[in-house]
Parts: sequence; structure tokens; C-alpha cells
Amino acid sequence: MTQMTKTHSKPFALFAAFAFFALSGLSTRPAAAQTAVRFLFLAPSATLDAAFGAANTFTSQTDGPTFPGGYKGVVITAANVATFNAQAVPALHHIFNQLKAGTTLRNRVDQVFTISGNRADVDYYLVDDRTALGSGSGGFAQDTIGTKVFVWPAANNMPKTGAVDRHQGFAMFGEVFCAREMANAAGGGPLGLEATVLHETFHTQWIGDASRWGASPTGFLAYGGDGQHFVFEILGDQELPLNEGSGSFFGTVHNPADRTNLVAFLRDATERYVVEPVSIPAGWQDLYRAPRQPGSITMPPPTPPVSVFGYKWVDVPSFYLLFVESTSTAFYSFFEQHAHNDRNRAFRSSMSAMASMWDNRHKRFLMYAVNRLALDMEAFAATPAGQAAKTAGTITSSMFPFALLDVLTHFGFTDDEFRREYRRHYPDRDPAALVEYFNRRAAVRTAVAANLAANPIQIEEAVRTVHTMFQQANTILLPPPPAPAPTN
Repeated sequence: MTQMTKTHSKPFALFAAFAFFALSGLSTRPAAAQTAVRFLFLAPSATLDAAFGAANTFTSQTDGPTFPGGYKGVVITAANVATFNAQAVPALHHIFNQLKAGTTLRNRVDQVFTISGNRADVDYYLVDDRTALGSGSGGFAQDTIGTKVFVWPAANNMPKTGAVDRHQGFAMFGEVFCAREMANAAGGGPLGLEATVLHETFHTQWIGDASRWGASPTGFLAYGGDGQHFVFEILGDQELPLNEGSGSFFGTVHNPADRTNLVAFLRDATERYVVEPVSIPAGWQDLYRAPRQPGSITMPPPTPPVSVFGYKWVDVPSFYLLFVESTSTAFYSFFEQHAHNDRNRAFRSSMSAMASMWDNRHKRFLMYAVNRLALDMEAFAATPAGQAAKTAGTITSSMFPFALLDVLTHFGFTDDEFRREYRRHYPDRDPAALVEYFNRRAAVRTAVAANLAANPIQIEEAVRTVHTMFQQANTILLPPPPAPAPTN
């Protein structure tokens, strides 16, 4: 069985450790300023004081995580960057250097900042944890190796003190984990580490709680009993895996190994999905009734042993595939690879869909992303450029996002279930595709049935088949006309 264990995990207690302001009153906003980026270097207090001088180091920040016990920090500036460069932390140096202006990684990070309209300043905390965290990890996520505790990549944001409509984001990285990731050739090596930076940067953009369970200190209902998440794990709600999967999408764009590993996972027809019973709220009888194998899958380190059930993809009810982060990653990744035969335009559309959710947790569902992408595609089809693309045969129909999600959930929804799930997530208007797709859905299912039943699963072939079907001229839809104004 193929399992992807690279998760860029973020324990729930950290993600929800800060109070966020109410989302009301955000409809009128001043123009956003450019995102301010800082780099903070943390190390054991004595080490940092000796290198930078005790007068220049500190033990806390106004907006940010609590420092690990026994650690101090310093902001990296032009005046002290040579001192930072003298520290023997090669993985942290790689992050710092690749986030300088003009690099490929920084250009992608700057794109991520636009999800919040550049309303979140971001601090990158680079932690020299090679001697391990001695007296607690503070506000940092932790990774335990044996009896020693190290920093695990994580990120969050909070309202910015003294500012109106601005937020302070922070992303945290430790040398021990980052060095291991750089050395992992199967994960892309340095590009794999950079993908993690992109993933965590994404987590600085969506404000508010990560899920409907709010600031639960344990996160049992969201993350499960182990407090973590994996690309093959069915979690306790939909918002959290969309958050994690959206962040991982940027890795598939930046790091070829991430996409290769994702496709390999999706092609696996054996038992590869797991659920922890402790994370499942009442009412999940369909999942319990589905064919499953108790204890057949072992969660990989650093997760402690937990009770799990294993499922084949085809046996997971479609609704619960929306609770898996790899579904979200695959949705955006395949859309970016295919839509309009133009990866740049498809990427911008995906970014627009994510931006529509940045300040409202009630929109953070894959069906809402389908809605936004379809609306965007119909708006493009109505432009001169869209009409030219239709003549050239390169534009993609607004029905493609509906069909793509159907492929990734093995067409297991009935028509009524699909419509009901779509309606559940507050779409403010409908694309023409909503009606027309269901006139064609049976034909689409038939066209890819053999691909989805194959072993290995021919997931890419199914996506290509569907995309070709929805590049035909007669599938290209224009926006429905606006509703007439009410009359007295």
C-alpha cells in the first residue's frame, strides 16, 4: 500500500491557540498595504546572547507564539545578517536565502500573500533546535524523537496589535525537521522543504478558527486522538482538510515530487484511507457500514499508536472523501494542470477561489470552491479572450469543476446528494453549469467508469477524459442573465 506521510502537520491546539476577532464588520475595508515580512532567529539563550549580544535578543513578541523555554530570539537585519550566516544551520539558511526577493520561492510566497489581499504581515521563525527543546515548546508545535522534543513546521495568524483590519501571521521552522526534509530525496529534497514553507505560509492567510470545533485544546473531533493529520486520514470535519489540502496544493505546483507522490497515492486501489473512531461525531453510520478492515493500517511515526479502520478508496462513501486533505490537494492540482490548457490562468482562478474564503470559515468547503471556479470560468467565457479561446478549442467548460470533484469522489453521490452538498455551503449565486452538468453527468460517469475501476486506478486518465469532454464548443457556458429587479 502506498502512503504519503509528508503532512506539514499542525497540531490543533496550536492552530486554535489564539483568540480571533468576530468576522462581522469586514465588508468595508481600507486598501491593504503590502505584506511586511520579517525573519526571527531563535536559539538557546546563552548561544544567541553570545553571538548577537544580550542587549539585542528577547524572549517574546507582542504578536506571535510563546518562545520555547530557555530560548531567545533576534530579528535578522542587514546589520546582523553576517552573524546569522555564521550559525551552522544549513536548512534554516536555505529557507532564509530562498525567501529573498526575486527567487522562485519568494515569488510564489508573494502570490500566497494575495489570498488575504496582503492584509497579513508574516514573521518566519527559524529555530536552531539541534540541542532539543529543554523546558517545553511554548507556542511552537513539537516533534518528539525518542525523549527529545523538536520544532514541527506550523503556522497561524492573529489580529495585529494596534492595527485596523490587519493580521499578524507567523510560520515556524526548526533546523532538525528541515534538515531531514532537505535530505529526503523522495520528497524532493530542498524543493520539498520549500513546499513546506509554501504550505505553512498559506496558513497565515485564512483568519479565524480552523474548523467548526473552535479552540478545542485537544482537537479530538478534528484531528483525532493522535492530534495530527495525514493525507490518507478521514478527519472530523471538512474545513480542516480543505485548509491543509489547499496549502499542500502549492507544493504540487512548486515541487514535482509532491505531485508525483500525490498521483501515486491516488492510483492505489488497496486499503489506503484510515479513520480514527475517536474523531468521528455521531451520525457517521454510512462510514461505519462501509467495507473496512480494523487495524490493517499502522499510522507512521511520529504518531503514537491509535485505533484505526482502513478503507479502499472505492469503499469510502463520497461524502467522507471531502473530509480528506488529499482530495482538496488533488482537486486544485488537477484543475491547475488542465483547465483552459493554461496553467497560469488556472492557478489564478484557484487563488481567486481561495481568496473568496479568507475571512469566512463558513465558505471553506470544496463544493464552495467548485461554485467559485465555475463562476470564474463562465465570466472568462463571456470576454473577448474567452470567445477567442473557444474558437481555438482551448477554453474549458465551467462544468469541469463539477466533474472533477465527481471523479475524485468516484461518482458516489446521487444527483440529489450532490446538489444538497452544493447548497449546504452558502453559494451567493449559481453558474449555468449547475443545471447543465446534471444533464450530462451520467454520460461523464460512463466515460470514466473503466478508468476508476482499474487497478491501479487510472486517475489521471479519467481526469484527461473528462477535461476533453468539457473542451468541446457545445459545453462552453456563459453566465446566466441577472435576475430582474423586483417591482412593486
